[in-house]
Amino acid sequence: MPAESATPLEVLRDVKQQLRSVPNRGIGYGLLRYLSGRADVVDQLAQAAQAEVRFNYLGQVDRFIASSKLFAGALPISAEAQSPNGDRGYLLNIIGSVTGGELRFDWTYSDNIHARNTIQSLAETCVAELRALLADSETSSAVFAVADFPKANLSEGDLDKILAKFRT
Repeated sequence: MPAESATPLEVLRDVKQQLRSVPNRGIGYGLLRYLSGRADVVDQLAQAAQAEVRFNYLGQVDRFIASSKLFAGALPISAEAQSPNGDRGYLLNIIGSVTGGELRFDWTYSDNIHARNTIQSLAETCVAELRALLADSETSSAVFAVADFPKANLSEGDLDKILAKFRT
């Protein structure tokens, strides 16, 4: 976990490192929980605390759609595709994607639990933080993580030394 004094870019770097260190992008969890056939494993994973917030970044969806004849003309993915009557697995579901060079977030929540102005405020804070990260990233290389260079076999110290040479 990052230190309390870490900058937002350092936290971003640390989170990137943690995510990229998960073997096979975490597919093992789903395989164990839903397909293992071992009741003890399924029960143990089912009893783990359920996340209340899901952030799902889909990436640049138009790049895939543009290269596929099957999906040509498909509309951008949106949280509105989910029925408001359906059960939600999360109290707050945020789906991010890039379409036409524009970053978009769809926020799905229950009006019975959250006030619209609370979610609006949270979304505005998210946008402000992203803008601040972008501004900071233009003058810093702290956003790079060892996992960004897997074939280089670098330690954190090695990477910091290399990046320090480019900062001057």
